Amino acid sequence: MFLWIAPPSSYDADTLALRLLEHGIVVTPGSALGTSGASFVRFALVPTEDECERAAEILREVV
Repeated sequence: MFLWIAPPSSYDADTLALRLLEHGIVVTPGSALGTSGASFVRFALVPTEDECERAAEILREVV
């Protein structure tokens, strides 16, 4: 299962993906999957629920 999000206005998708990687969260910038996804970041929801919750906390801190 995947979650696609539009980054806040302070980031483009590629920059947000790199910023999250600095914090240990691996996402796919939508541009890697075609032009229609270029304004989004794709999260794979495959880790445990606790890991997903921690990733959400980091996302809130980063953006």
